[in-house]
Amino acid sequence: MADTVHFHLERMLPELDDLEKRGLFERHEIREIVRKRRDFEYLLKRPFPIKGDFIRYIEFEQNLESLRKLRKGALIRDLKGVKWKASLSDYASSTHIMHIYDRAVKKFKGDTDMWLQYLEYCKAEAPRRFQKVATRCLQLHPNVAGLWIYAAAWEFEHNLNITAARALMQRGLRMCPHSEKLWLEYFRMELTYIQKLKARKVVLGLDGGKPRKQTLNRENPEIEMSDPGESFEEQEKPEVVNEEEDGALSLEDQLSLNLSETIFRNAVGAMPSSVEFRQRFLEVLETYDFEKKGELEANIHASIAYDFPKDEDSWNWLARRHIESRNVGHEYTFLEGKRRAVEVYEESLEAVPSVRMYELYTRFLLDILDMDNEDLDCSSSLDPNESSRTHRHDITDELVTLYKKALAAGVTSEVLIKGYIELLLRNAMVNEAAEMSKKFCEGLETRKFACVWESRITLETDQTSSTTSGEDKGEAISSLFQLAFRSVPLADAKRLYLMAMEFYKGKKSQSDVVISSLEIAMAGGGGGQIGAGIACDVVDWVLSCRGIKYARRTYKRFLALPGPSVELFKHCIKLETRSLRPGSTTEEWKNLRKLYDDALDLYGQNDTDLWLMYHVQEMKAGNVDAAKNVYWRAKKALKDSTEFITRLQLQQIRS
Repeated sequence: MADTVHFHLERMLPELDDLEKRGLFERHEIREIVRKRRDFEYLLKRPFPIKGDFIRYIEFEQNLESLRKLRKGALIRDLKGVKWKASLSDYASSTHIMHIYDRAVKKFKGDTDMWLQYLEYCKAEAPRRFQKVATRCLQLHPNVAGLWIYAAAWEFEHNLNITAARALMQRGLRMCPHSEKLWLEYFRMELTYIQKLKARKVVLGLDGGKPRKQTLNRENPEIEMSDPGESFEEQEKPEVVNEEEDGALSLEDQLSLNLSETIFRNAVGAMPSSVEFRQRFLEVLETYDFEKKGELEANIHASIAYDFPKDEDSWNWLARRHIESRNVGHEYTFLEGKRRAVEVYEESLEAVPSVRMYELYTRFLLDILDMDNEDLDCSSSLDPNESSRTHRHDITDELVTLYKKALAAGVTSEVLIKGYIELLLRNAMVNEAAEMSKKFCEGLETRKFACVWESRITLETDQTSSTTSGEDKGEAISSLFQLAFRSVPLADAKRLYLMAMEFYKGKKSQSDVVISSLEIAMAGGGGGQIGAGIACDVVDWVLSCRGIKYARRTYKRFLALPGPSVELFKHCIKLETRSLRPGSTTEEWKNLRKLYDDALDLYGQNDTDLWLMYHVQEMKAGNVDAAKNVYWRAKKALKDSTEFITRLQLQQIRS
């Protein structure tokens, strides 16, 4: 080890001598540099070096090089015009750093981050070394798509070598044929090249305009640079060159466009089932502007429509692009874009008349209706008598027609029905909304939706408040609630129960309607797990309305049902804990302990929290013997008591 370290240090002697001779570092500083390098070299030569040692060594050398450059700049200023001659120390540092990187990547061949750091350093300090390092990296990591992209970007952006960049991309795709990022970046590179060719044509005046010529006077650009002694033929020579240049650029342009189309086709062949992948090609394409962009876009749109004729999201995307595209306001108006989108949606309903397709179509029209767009507020009628009618009114009519079309086709969902009722209420069509709500509540397929009962109860509550006595109104609404609870699955009925609790607030004699309905629903297949959240809300509601005794009776009814959830047990335990006072009776403690014991009988094997709560409860009350009993029971009951013991010890330390 020592021999190798001294060998590396001896190789640095000429550089260190040069640093001292040129006055960049003092002798004691050179000694300190040697000491630091020796320490790092020993770290790198130990049996199991770590990545951090290499990184710290590189950082030290980079900081040292920065200091050398600062001192060199100061010396050059003191020379006052005398030219600084380059010497060994001017390039030895970068060579040394690259040598450290070489050793690092040999030791950690699989670390792509280290390779990328090495490549970044080469890009900044040693561009000629970049290609060699990139080749080694790609040989070791041929399946990392990002490295192929990185190397191709270097060739394209820094070496300006489109041929080499294409070759790298194509090799990368052979190694990573299913990398979406690699396909997209290759596509982006070709489009960028087309854009560069277009800019070059503009500069050379090959786009139909005049070429940009240099001028003699920056303040007077009209004075063109030309030689009066030139003959007419000599002045015409650039035009001939321009024609040749135009032909070459046109060929390159067409080649890149053809390659872009080929890239898309091959990408689709590699991943034919991903519509999102094709959409990302269009997202890339949207940021560019060239002559045949429309044709390429049309080909991609056609491929999506052809390959995904039954995919609702594809139709939705194809339609929405007409109002979300950058072309809106340039090539066509917003209203024209909306019209085109509606045509696509209508076509989609013929191809895929599904619930989701109707939902996406209605969502689109609702989004249009909510947009803050001046075009929508313009008059849509040529009749002077209907000048107040705007395009928003037309969209509302389209929505109503669409909802009716869905119902006529037998396509129903909670989203569609809720949207229909909300649209009617939004346009002050209260009677129609009430009538539709009643109709939906009576329908076999629609009565299971909670939203129709919520709307009907809300509307009938408002309508009967002025025409019906309080007692009759209460009975009518109570009957509706009971029908709703029987019709709507418990998993969707939470908001209905909250509405009922609000309605029966202050009516103690009728509160049992909610409790009984929930009890029946939980016992009839809803299950304790599904109804636990609603049961907790009902217990809290009963507590606030009728006190702890009636709340206790209520939760006992729920806990007596099959499969009560641990959440309900914990909620009831917290309720009983809050009711305890310093002088609490034995009966209150008995209720609390029974809750713990019943919960632990069902969930004691896995629920550590329950045991901890029980233990802490007994300790706070000063019942040490009872707490010890809980501790031993927990150790026996839990499948893995390690977590319980650890958490209990942490609690004891904190307290």
